[in-house]
This record gives sequence, structure tokens and C-alpha cells, in this order.
Amino acid sequence: MALSRAIAFLRSAPRALSLSARKMRSATGCTTSNRQFRPKVSVDKLLVRTFPIRFAPRKQKSAPTATSPRRGTTTPGWPKSLFRARISSTSWDATFTWRPARTALTRSRSLSTMSRLRSTEATSTNSYTQRHEQELEADEHPVRAKLGGEEVLDIQLRGEYAYTALGKGGFRFYDVAQIDNKDFSEKIVTAPVSPWGQKFYVKSKYATAIATPTTLGVDPLRTHDPQNEEQNIHLMYGFLYGTDKYEGLVVIGNSLKDKKDFAGVGTLLDGNPANNFVRRAATFNPDGKLNGAHRITIAGAYAYILCDRGLEVVSLDDPLHPKITAEVGAPVLNEPTGVAVQFRYAFVTDKEGLKVLEVTHLDQPKLIEAARVPLRDARNVYLARTYAYVSNGRDGMAIVDIERPERPKLAQMFNANGELKDTRDIKTGMVSSSQFAFVADGEAGFKIVQLFSPVDNDKFYGFSPPPTPKLVARYKTKGPALIVSEGTDRDRGVDESGNQLSVFGRRGARPFNQQEMQRMYMRNGELYTVTNDPPGRPVDSHTPIKAGDAPAEEKKGSGGER
Repeated sequence: MALSRAIAFLRSAPRALSLSARKMRSATGCTTSNRQFRPKVSVDKLLVRTFPIRFAPRKQKSAPTATSPRRGTTTPGWPKSLFRARISSTSWDATFTWRPARTALTRSRSLSTMSRLRSTEATSTNSYTQRHEQELEADEHPVRAKLGGEEVLDIQLRGEYAYTALGKGGFRFYDVAQIDNKDFSEKIVTAPVSPWGQKFYVKSKYATAIATPTTLGVDPLRTHDPQNEEQNIHLMYGFLYGTDKYEGLVVIGNSLKDKKDFAGVGTLLDGNPANNFVRRAATFNPDGKLNGAHRITIAGAYAYILCDRGLEVVSLDDPLHPKITAEVGAPVLNEPTGVAVQFRYAFVTDKEGLKVLEVTHLDQPKLIEAARVPLRDARNVYLARTYAYVSNGRDGMAIVDIERPERPKLAQMFNANGELKDTRDIKTGMVSSSQFAFVADGEAGFKIVQLFSPVDNDKFYGFSPPPTPKLVARYKTKGPALIVSEGTDRDRGVDESGNQLSVFGRRGARPFNQQEMQRMYMRNGELYTVTNDPPGRPVDSHTPIKAGDAPAEEKKGSGGER
């Protein structure tokens, strides 16, 4: 009833309230003029746009009638007891929640700390918004707003949304569906529809990183048609995974028991703009083992998390009840900074450079002692087929040949004649027949390096052409460029644990599961290897080798290397 009366009132109001930050001075009164304006009211969204108004002192019990600047005045044309202003400040932007009250308009003490006001919300007491903790929501939040955090420490794009870790600001999502639409002036927003239809943040003490199991929009709770003979999507793909400096692993998504909204973050994939609420599903930090967590990579059903203790391997087979399966700490790893996984190997950067772990069994990584590349300022690593691109800080980009992962070697160092001077992160991507590296170069801004193209590299054909880097673009950022989002995976149908990621084009079509994949390179739980000079006769891959059996000699030149 209260909400319907508010809507009726807004439709019939002859004049509007106004908030003018320029003319407000202190928490005890203001000197705004008493001019009257027509309201700019969107009834459908219940949004009251910014407009000038006069406020009474906070401690005043009744509506003032005097015109003293210190005492304030009421605004003609509005009932004295209609609204009370509740003001929340977020750096330089603010959101206002209007609630029915028995007093005249009052002003929050926090108003004096604000430099600019953007939008307001009209709600009723104990309304839907308050029940869903929407006090800080609005129909728009420009991307420049800090929203409680000092900087964006990590970002991952998936579909129409960009997921970010904002330090003290927790985890926040942005709608970027209109990023290339010229008809939209604000292309990155947190509430594209209405504050009643979404909650795009999860509070945490100090969010440091966020990861998606895949950049594809898979939904494990989608109903399957039995006639398609599809495999089920693993439940872990229904959630997002973040790290917090103090709280460890934060699993983001709605509970499986949630009857109103989709479980996990599937609510962002169902096409319904009225139920986009995200919540914390679980927090995991047993005995503080994940304290100082600052980087997370998902490999199959496992999360590789870098923290104060080194590398922690966390099983996500049951995403709401994670468990640690292994730890790799000092002296093997010395303050690790980045980790990436490709097939049977994990590549880790630390204070000593690039190191390689053997992860045939994802839950039990093992260091390969001889697989090291010394680097003096390694910050992070990104893998692209047979090359590892290391963000090497003041030395620019280190390109490492990993065609033989157990014997990596430095292919070249590239700093664009000194222009790459604070390289923090690198991601690569293809455009037509050319490959580019997108570089977050810290204080030097954002750079784009062309790795190869048909114009200047006649070896651009093939599985993994040798890079011939060349700086082709630069952009000066207002603050340090820290991180680059990974692009959308192409032609990735299965993960490291054998879980299907995408729908294939034919009935019953699917990739190999984990057991089927391991039959290609495992025997009796060990890696299956061959040599150019086999010791005896061939043995069927399904037949266990018995003690004392000696395979017969094979023809010279057959077989291959490990």
C-alpha cells in the first residue's frame, strides 16, 4: 500500500524536490534557493533524478517554517511528513533511499563529505529493496566510481558481464552488454534495469582476485533433453570463485536451496532481468591456510590458489564444500606471483623466475627440478600453445619456449626499446591471421604488441608460429594498468578433469571424459612413455605388464620420444 501511494503521489506531484551538492554546506543546514522545479520522475523505475531541495536540521523534531539558512525550510507543495532522506556516500557518487517518515526532510551528516550527487531511489519502509540489502543500489553506477574500493585488482569478462575484485569494495559485477553501442552514453553500469531487479555485488574484507571456471556461458542446472544424449555439466561451473586477503576462497552464487533465484550465477544466464541477485555461497579458509590469497586459476575441478604459504590446491568437486588436497610452499616456491595450467603442466612465477610443476594428477603437483627459467621480476604468466608469456615487470615481456615443458628455455626478451617498463599482466588473442598481446604495463599504461602477422612473418601458418613482437598501440591510463581479462575460449570442449564445456553439433557428440583421455597416456596410474629403441615386443595398452615379462624387440626407428 505504501509503495502504491508513493507511485500515485509521484504521478500527481506538481513540483519536485532537488538536491544540489554545490549549495549544501554543512550537516546542520543549507542555503539553497527556494526555487521550484517540475519533477523528472521515472515511475516505472521509481527513480527520482537529481534536483535542488532544502533540508531541515537533522535534530529538528518538527517541520521548520522559518527561512533562516541555519534552520532550513520546507519545500512548498510537498507534505511535511512524506519522506526522510537516507544518504549513503560512495567516494564521489551517492545514492539516496527515500522512506516515509513523520518528520520533515532531514539531511544526513555524511552529506558534507560528498562532492557530487547522481541519483536517488524512491522506496517504502521495509520494502523489497531493503529486504534484499539494496540500499547502495541505483539504476546506474558509472564505472569511475570507486564503490568502497581503492582499485580494481582483478577482472574477468564473461558474456555480458565483467566480474571484478575491488579490494575493500569486495566483488562487483558490471553490465557491459552495450559497450559497443553508440546509442548508450554510459556503457558500463552495475544496475542496467532497476535496483529492484539486481544486486551485483558481494561484500568481503579485501577482494584480491576472481576467476570463472570457463569464459563460456555454461549452466549446469539447465534441463537436458534426453534425446540429445548430452553429458551433464559439472556443478562447479555454476559458480564464480574469488580470493580474499583475509577470508581465503569465496564461492559466489546463490544456494542450491534458493527457490526464488537460480542456483549459482545461472540467474545471469536465464534472460530474466528481474532476478539478477548474486550472493556468497561459501567461504573457505581452514586454519588460515589461505591467508594472503592473491591469485586463483581454475584447472579442471581444482583451484590453484597463491597465498602466503605458497600454492594451495583446492578441490571444487563439491563447490560448496571445498577441500585442500596439496600444498607447495618454500623452498620450492619463493613468494609465487602467477600460475597457469596447460595439459599436464603448471607454470608458476615467483621471485626466482619461471618454474614448472608436473600435474598429471591435478590434486598432487610435483616440482620438475630442471625446469626453471631465471627471471628477476616475474609478475604473472599466460600460456599460448608452445609459448609462455611472462609479465616481467621492469624488463618487459619474457617469451619462453615451452614446447618441451620439462626443458623450457628463454626465447627472447622484449621491451619495445624501453617502452615496456612496468609489465604487470599479459593476455593474448587472435584477429584474423594475426596474434596480439594485450599488456597491462603498470604506470606506463596499456599497450598492444603484435606477436605475428602475415605482413612481417612468413611463418604465420601452423600450430604455433614463432613470435616476432612489435609494439603497435599504446593508451595512457589515469592510474596504473594492473590486469587484463582473458578473452573468450574458442574450440575448448573439455577441461583438464574431462568435464564437457560446450554443446557439440551432433546428437550424442561429446569429448573424451577423464578416464578415456588417460587411456591415451597413462598405464596403471603412471605416465605411458616410449623410446626410439624399445626393449622388446609391443604390449597391448590394456594389458598390465607383469613382473619378468620382456617385450619382444621392435623394428628400428618405430615408436617415438616421450
